[in-house]
Amino acid sequence: MPPDIAPARGLTAGERLAFEEDGFFFLPRAFGPADAARMQDEWWAELAERWGIVRADLRTWRQPLGDPKRPKQAPSELCFRTPEIKRALDGVLGEGQWDWPRDWGRACLTMPSGHRLETWDIPTRIWHSDGRTDWETGSPLNAFVFSFVAEAKPGGGGTLVLAGSPRLVRQEHAKLTREQRRHGGTWERNRLSRLGPWLSGLTGAVPGPEDRIAAFMREGGEAEGVALRVVELTGQPGDTYIADPLLVHNIAHNCRETPRMMRIGMVRSHAARAIIKKETEWAQRQREARS
Repeated sequence: MPPDIAPARGLTAGERLAFEEDGFFFLPRAFGPADAARMQDEWWAELAERWGIVRADLRTWRQPLGDPKRPKQAPSELCFRTPEIKRALDGVLGEGQWDWPRDWGRACLTMPSGHRLETWDIPTRIWHSDGRTDWETGSPLNAFVFSFVAEAKPGGGGTLVLAGSPRLVRQEHAKLTREQRRHGGTWERNRLSRLGPWLSGLTGAVPGPEDRIAAFMREGGEAEGVALRVVELTGQPGDTYIADPLLVHNIAHNCRETPRMMRIGMVRSHAARAIIKKETEWAQRQREARS
């Protein structure tokens, strides 16, 4: 059962600054390592039954076709409802302005690729964000939650994020004309990927530097006056990142010897759910009018 939820203390100054500047912040041990170990057991049980991937038999390891499904219905979903995660979500979305989600999003599994660790590199495709720019013009209406079920070391398949990108996405969306906004999210994403030489090199729009890790992770760069840097999300079981829904991110190869097990979900505010309800009702009326 989840622990008693303590009153929210709000974000620390460091968390607030990281969220505003980079678009995400780190919560070490946001839920219990013992609970994470229990989740790992659940994942491995499904992998064995559904795909024949046996934890103790490396010969059976391969990337399954699809995500594990059972975690979303498992009793361990309640283990994410901790005081630390509540404090963080209250600080981003507002205390009393959101409800615990039914589940914690995708169960993202990345099995070892078989490539040597020294071959790990930053991909060019597909950098994207999952939030909607027409919603997130001010304070976030939703929060992205990345939670580690198993340890993820550097080069081990952890999600890559573009620190600073939510500020850039909002800034550039605000510049668009009404006609440009009608082009939709894919058009906006493609436009963003070509904003200046640094972003163009990162996304493959133009040839990039030979040492991508140095250029994009260690040195960083900028686009339209916004400082940017690629960060690899790594952590121990129970560690969590809270992120802006407009954070640009990407998948990465797992060049380690253990699977990357991470939950990635979106927690919606009451305001966001009200928008979804209105849009759903409008779409229903349109279907009825055409029938």
